[in-house]
Amino acid sequence: MAGEKKKGGELMIYHEFGYKNCSGAELFACSWEAKGRSSVNVLLIHGLGEHVGRYQVVAEFLVDQGYNVYAFDQVGFGKSPGKRGHVSSFDVYFRDIHRFVQIIKDPWNRHKTVILGHSMGGLLSLAYGIKYPNQVDGYIISSPALKNYPVPKNLEFFLKIFNRVVPWISLRNSLPADKLSHNSKVVEAYMADPLVHDKVTPRFVSELIKVIDFTQANAHLFQEPLLMLYAGQDQIVDPEGVKEFVSKLGTEVPKEIICYEDMYHEIFNEANREVVLTKINHWLGQLTRDQVVNS
Repeated sequence: MAGEKKKGGELMIYHEFGYKNCSGAELFACSWEAKGRSSVNVLLIHGLGEHVGRYQVVAEFLVDQGYNVYAFDQVGFGKSPGKRGHVSSFDVYFRDIHRFVQIIKDPWNRHKTVILGHSMGGLLSLAYGIKYPNQVDGYIISSPALKNYPVPKNLEFFLKIFNRVVPWISLRNSLPADKLSHNSKVVEAYMADPLVHDKVTPRFVSELIKVIDFTQANAHLFQEPLLMLYAGQDQIVDPEGVKEFVSKLGTEVPKEIICYEDMYHEIFNEANREVVLTKINHWLGQLTRDQVVNS
């Protein structure tokens, strides 16, 4: 594939490649593959304004545990083409996720496929699970954007007008970068990262709100095993959205919900992130053990 690049280490092979999405655009994609047989393929879905390169530590941790990790930059983000922070419809994201899932799924069911989504990526992951049930074996969700903090009425009014008249105009997302993590080095790296942007358009905001409403209204349709992890001190998205979503899940859905009370939004980038990563490893291990028992 165009732009293909491989790097091999003692335990891991890192691979960059072009992923042709549902519209025919070539998106940036990459994989961190464990040497030897893996029990799980994990698909990472990134958040607003960022890119998959920010998940290097998470990916390498998972590979060290024997899992394969795959990711791609969404249209308009990171190294992928498209107007920054703009999309005509979030259906584009869902179709691209679905297409990529089909690529990494094992047709012989020798291993499981799990989606790991953070923030906006967590919202996309949950909505995908509702729109496309029974496609993957489980979901790991981090600080999902299931409820936004209130927008001033005057700004809400202008956004609606802009969405009708100039839906493509670029606006700042006003994300408070200093509230991403307690680790100042993480914040500094985020602000200096040339692949990070603070752009959104009125159409993007309108679509984001629409998908939040859809996901909350249809939470009862979500079926797959779920590990929900969120930050008690989150000031980027309202953690009450998690509680609302979880309260609507069916009792038959296998789920584990954990709130990290002292953490900011990016729980993978806090000083004690090992607690979060260890929990993910344990949950994935249980998922694969269940597979062996039930096979």
